[in-house]
Amino acid sequence: MKTWRLVMVLVALSAVLAGGPHVALAQEGDPDATPTGDFVTPDPSACQIEPRSLDSVVTLLGTPVAGSPAPVGMNEGEPANADVVTAVTALAQESVACFNAGNFLAQFAFYTDDALLALIPPGLTADDLAGFLGAPSEPLPAEARESVLVRDVMVLPDGRVTAYVVLRNPEGIFTTFVTFQEQRDGYVITSDIDVEAELATPAA
Repeated sequence: MKTWRLVMVLVALSAVLAGGPHVALAQEGDPDATPTGDFVTPDPSACQIEPRSLDSVVTLLGTPVAGSPAPVGMNEGEPANADVVTAVTALAQESVACFNAGNFLAQFAFYTDDALLALIPPGLTADDLAGFLGAPSEPLPAEARESVLVRDVMVLPDGRVTAYVVLRNPEGIFTTFVTFQEQRDGYVITSDIDVEAELATPAA
């Protein structure tokens, strides 16, 4: 699950290193958006996952992306049971806790290799990425932390799970359509797609 400010930092870093202007994201946050439900602002201390190693992330650069699974239509599948909803909500909340902690390598541990490659903008070299990710973690102040809301959790016939993950931070409110895959140790993120506000209407 993307956190918008992390994507913005990586894109801006790529642009600066290339000698170009700062790059704006295609989708901007809507500060007036009001999704249904309650946002949770995870404390940085809730980031408990074992971080990826720096080498494991840096060596992904230049790696061909494996064949993608079948595309998922929004609102396909059947509503998930309470256990699945709890599991993917907990993943989303801990991922945001890691972002609020400034621990990007821990946040990246929730992604498959291919999903993580899609998060890293083209143009970053291994040295650039290592320099950025190797810096000491610095938690965000309370007023700058990101909040998260998970809704419309669905289970597909092949066992994959989808959900809308809504993120709120001082820049606005952003929605991603996230696909999860259950593995032996729990769920991981296999893809996330930026969603325009008008398309992310709650399921009836």
